[in-house]
Formats: sequence, C-alpha cells, structure tokens
Amino acid sequence: MKKYLRFILFITIFLLGIDVIGGANSVDAYSISKGDRVEILNYIKSPENYIEYLEKYDEDEALRLGIEENYADEAVSGAKTTLEEFKKLSDKDQQLYLKYISNPENLIKDTIEGNDSNLEIVEEEDFSDNHPQNGLLASYRTVKHTGSLKALGITWTKYAIEGKYEYNRSRVTKKLMHNAWVSWNVNPTVTNSRIRNTGYISGGKYYGEGKWKYKIGVIGTGFGAQIGTVDIRVKGNRSGKMSGSFWTNPGG
Repeated sequence: MKKYLRFILFITIFLLGIDVIGGANSVDAYSISKGDRVEILNYIKSPENYIEYLEKYDEDEALRLGIEENYADEAVSGAKTTLEEFKKLSDKDQQLYLKYISNPENLIKDTIEGNDSNLEIVEEEDFSDNHPQNGLLASYRTVKHTGSLKALGITWTKYAIEGKYEYNRSRVTKKLMHNAWVSWNVNPTVTNSRIRNTGYISGGKYYGEGKWKYKIGVIGTGFGAQIGTVDIRVKGNRSGKMSGSFWTNPGG
C-alpha cells in the first residue's frame, strides 16, 4: 500500500511539474491543462471515480491516449466493455485492478515475466480474408493480428496490425494497404506514441510491423517518463496468414 501511495505522489508531482518545466514548450491539440492533469489522477483514486471515467470516455480521451482518430470509435466501444466488466468485479478486485493500472511500469513487467497470475498477454490470430479472382482481376488477401494486455481478465490496452496484398499462384506481388494502431486503452495514466508503421513485400511474402513508445505523461508536451515499447508484427503469403507476434519491452 505504501508503494502504491508513493507512486500516486510521484505521478502527481510529475504531472503538475510539467507546467513549471515545460511552460515555454509548444503543445499539440491533444495536450491538456493543469487542472485536467489533476483530474487524471482522480480517475483512478476509487472504483466510483474509475466507473465515472469509463462512462464519460469519449473520442477526445481516446485521442489524448494516443489512439488514431479513425479508431477512436473502436476505443470508446472498448471502454464501454471495460465498464461492464469492471462493475462485475468484487470490491476487493476493483481496488486491486486500480492498484495494477496505477503502476504501469510494474504492471507491464509483471505481465511479461509471468509474476502474477492475474496479469496476462493475449494474442489473437484474427482473420486471413481471401478474395480469389478469375480472369484479369488480381486476387488479394487481408491478414490481421492483435495483442492485448489484461488485468484480472479485463483488457486495459489492445494493439492491432493489418495488411492487405495481392498475390498470384506462387507469391505475394503487391502491398495494397497496411496499418498498425492502438484500438483500446483504458488506463488514463499511460499514453502511446507510434514510432513505426510499415508494410512491405520481400521474398514473395508480406511483412507488417508496428511499434510504439508507451509512457507516463501527456502526449504533445515533450515531457513524460518513457517506460517501454510495444511491437506487433504479422506475416502472410499467397495462402494467407503465416504468423503474428506481439511483445513489450519495459524500459524501451
């Protein structure tokens, strides 16, 4: 409990300190005011506060957390799912869940290392959509992979990658579309910043890669303690999805 309170004190000082240290720095449209930063901490002070946060979760909050505008609706829908799941937890587990998400550095580390049975990484194969064509029209496929981090069975963040490509009888011939995105984040203390989003053809196969920095702080201010990176990849051939992978690296 003392460790939990020390973390809350640290993040309070850190977020309030941005005004002093970063006053002369420019901020983008998704930066937030001093008062709003204090409110972020209130979101995780109690189960009642977190429930209210999820009930009010909207596209603006999704954007603040590093979710692309095109996927903000998906994130809002995810928050509603989290709300229902959180309400079903016992009072004790609700408090434990808030303790987990209030210390994301340990949350990620313990999830990866398997130190806590309440924490897990879940990878989903998703689909390999096939559209064979006859005649002059090219055949194409869509492949996708997702990775989620869960606490007490509740998804608190989810990453996804998707690619679409043309193929012939023997190989992948052309990339048609690619994107990697965060589709879910209901931890108000953690923001994501994508640093890689690429898809390419090599050796007759399609490869897609996405990478993010995740950190405690506010996107757009230039301040925040980076606490790690997230990678997601997908690979496909003419027959469909070959593999997908998802992993995190605490400390970057």
